[in-house]
Amino acid sequence: MPFGFSLGALPLQILLLLLLFLALLVFLELLVFLALLVFLALLVFLALLLLLALLLFLALLLFLALLLLLALLLLALLFLLALLLLLTLLLLALLFLLALLFLLALLFLLALLLLLALLLLLALLLLTLLLLALLLLTLLLLTLLLLALLLLTLLLLALLLLALLLLALLVLLRFEILLRDRLTRLVAVILGPYRMLLFYCARIAVAGIIPLVSRQRCGSRAEPRSQRSHPLRRCSQSRPQ
Repeated sequence: MPFGFSLGALPLQILLLLLLFLALLVFLELLVFLALLVFLALLVFLALLLLLALLLFLALLLFLALLLLLALLLLALLFLLALLLLLTLLLLALLFLLALLFLLALLFLLALLLLLALLLLLALLLLTLLLLALLLLTLLLLTLLLLALLLLTLLLLALLLLALLLLALLVLLRFEILLRDRLTRLVAVILGPYRMLLFYCARIAVAGIIPLVSRQRCGSRAEPRSQRSHPLRRCSQSRPQ
């Protein structure tokens, strides 16, 4: 049997088998092609899904960006509002400080006016006190002058009284020189109705006064010793019982 291959030599069954095998191969190829197509479709679908996911992600990112922009705008607006509030608060604080400074200035002016009024009152009080002191000094000077005048008048009266007393003493008093003991003593010369004073106080006998005075006037100082008598004895003799 020759080794060459020919279609006519093959039997019909083998041909059919080959045809079936070829058909199966074609079918398999078709299935593979369909699978590839399905895979490609799936890949395209997945790509589309990925694109949709990316688009959604981009949309979400855009939405988030928009939200962030809105948040930033809101924050900026809030910051501006806060700045405006701070500015208004600062303005109010400045106005309050200005009002306080104005009130302090008014209080300072009122305090100055009160101090001036108090100083004026103190000056008036000092002037009144000085006037009262001057009046008191004038009154004291007047009283001192009056006292000085009274003292001068009293001194003059005292001098007059002393002069009168001295004159009275010079008139009334005399010196007697006792020959017996040669001593001097004062002898009072009084009127008759007051002779009892001598009797009780001076211890001089009334009967011996007139001879004594006559001796002093006449100058007769020598008298006998027998006629002399002691004054105390005379006083005891002339004293009434």
